[in-house]
Amino acid sequence: MATLLNHYHSLCQAEHLQEDAAQILALQKLEKLSYALKKEPSWFLFWQKEKPVKGLYIYGSVGRGKSMLMDLFYKHLEGVTKQRYHFHEFMLMIHHEVKQIMDRSEENGAHPMAQIASKLARESRLICFDEFHIKDITDAMLLKRLMDFLWQENVVIVATSNFPPEELYKDGYQRNLVLPFLKKMTQKLNLYNLGGVLDYRQLFLAEKERYFLTNDKDEKAPLDHIFNHLRQKAPIGKRTLIIKKREWVLPKVAGGIAWFSFDEICGQPLSANDYLELAQNVHTVLISHIPELDDESLDRVKRLITLIDILYDQRTNFAASGEKPLNALYTGTKEQELFERTTSRLIEMTAGGM
Repeated sequence: MATLLNHYHSLCQAEHLQEDAAQILALQKLEKLSYALKKEPSWFLFWQKEKPVKGLYIYGSVGRGKSMLMDLFYKHLEGVTKQRYHFHEFMLMIHHEVKQIMDRSEENGAHPMAQIASKLARESRLICFDEFHIKDITDAMLLKRLMDFLWQENVVIVATSNFPPEELYKDGYQRNLVLPFLKKMTQKLNLYNLGGVLDYRQLFLAEKERYFLTNDKDEKAPLDHIFNHLRQKAPIGKRTLIIKKREWVLPKVAGGIAWFSFDEICGQPLSANDYLELAQNVHTVLISHIPELDDESLDRVKRLITLIDILYDQRTNFAASGEKPLNALYTGTKEQELFERTTSRLIEMTAGGM
């Protein structure tokens, strides 16, 4: 019978990926969990006084392959009822379910979260959450009650996150109300820090050029090369960030790299909060088609200044293509002093001097 490690070795060979010791250790933990789930009959906990199967919480920096590991585990786990959710989509579903229950005004005495947990438990022995994160106090309190009921139902949880439990909802409003739940997570789930040897900053520094003029015959090719080099065969898709209950859809993301056209990132009504959230969720930002800028496009100029300041401060990898050399991108006068600093930072970021 093929093991998770067999599937991992095959995937690395087929996709020309470098095997990673930290990923292998994570898979060993997931393999152990899968054996426990498949071994346990549905009536086991009722008749025995053994401890229930403990779930797993895998956390680590952006681009470490957490979603890939979840994919392998979920795809090859057989004989167990299961569901997998992107965490943001799961919370939207929970809000919808709560509203429906409240609209029905059912007087059966059961807490809405208990009803939802019971339904989830009937459908799934295992629930997998990808990109577990807590955005606001409302979500935090709903989640606290729901998870308590899910654990009472002996549902096993596997989650991936960029943050260890103690850093979830960091500096959030009324975080003290959430701390008992975060502590309980560390008791109910085994924790694994997916550190590792793959340094995306070093991969990026290997790229000697990071700014490309769009009058080249094929200006997209250099950014394509950087994107594909850093994503390490990770699947390409869209990703949604939630900033103060507002959604921002990143159009092209893979393995911790986000690629935008200039209009997609500086031509939209985005703020410093948006750019900071971006920098905390990706390790590299690529921008294509930066146009020549003047005082007739001050909004876009100011957004580019803000974006570069944040990416610079967060030490986010950056590469771009543009119509003009970096020191000739802005021809206006109203933001000349600020843009001189931006130009200096752009040159430093694309020359590998950060």
